[in-house]
Amino acid sequence: MIEYLEEVEATRQRAFQSFARDADLLKEIMVPAAQSRPLIDLLTETLVKAADYYGRALATLRFAV
Repeated sequence: MIEYLEEVEATRQRAFQSFARDADLLKEIMVPAAQSRPLIDLLTETLVKAADYYGRALATLRFAV
């Protein structure tokens, strides 16, 4: 699990280093539904989901202890 999380962190760092300027966040990218979306929208959606999962993990941890 730790190895996987380290890999995820390395990937995240590489991705964010590739953004040279704010305008890069407005670029359209393809998503699995064969549609394009602004990168900022995808990042925002992902951040909201991550915050939800983090909250759930904390609640589970508190329940388990």
